[in-house]
Amino acid sequence: MLCALKNCITDCTSQSAGVGIRASIFNSCNDATVGTRGIPFVHAPCYVIALSRTRSRFTQHKDIYKSGFIFIEDTFYNDHRDRANLDYSRVIRDWAVTHGLGPFKTAFMEKTKFEDLTVRLGYPYVYQHQGNCEHLIVFSDVRLLHKSDSLSSHNYPSFRSISSTNAQYCMICNYFVARWLTCENERVPYDPCFFCEHCFRSYNYIDGNKVGHFKAYPFFDRTAV
Repeated sequence: MLCALKNCITDCTSQSAGVGIRASIFNSCNDATVGTRGIPFVHAPCYVIALSRTRSRFTQHKDIYKSGFIFIEDTFYNDHRDRANLDYSRVIRDWAVTHGLGPFKTAFMEKTKFEDLTVRLGYPYVYQHQGNCEHLIVFSDVRLLHKSDSLSSHNYPSFRSISSTNAQYCMICNYFVARWLTCENERVPYDPCFFCEHCFRSYNYIDGNKVGHFKAYPFFDRTAV
């Protein structure tokens, strides 16, 4: 069922405080532990569709690789929040032209509101980031807000469910996902101690030279894919 969110919101907001949208984002298809991760239940007119990179469980090195897009129906919503971001959709659109597919449109992710979308409930759409890491996005519910919902836009987006699997974050900044672990490290209070790439290099090395005694091992956290 195609759902024109703008029409739905226009019809419903005259009767109530607004419309809520529920969606889910799924782990990367090449991850052996495929499951559902939470995506906000949002007060539709208030939010753009740009996915937050703040402490996101869906990215690694999000401080470096910021490009991405969401593909909904015939449109690539590209992330241009950073001026250096790449248009990941270009190679797909060029390929589509050579195979007689399309045409496809593009738009700014960060300038597009939910009310601007036309979606199919239960239909899989795609979020792609970090080159070729893909996640399915499914809009599962569009409904009127009722009295048990918060009517304040400050309380949205609201996570209704999230995977119980937690990523291992850097013990120094507690912001980025760990990429290294150290043992017998004389300069930290934890053994082992987990580091993101930036903290590992900046704390344990000066001009490329090792500081103090420690053993270091690359660390890969599947839950952060």
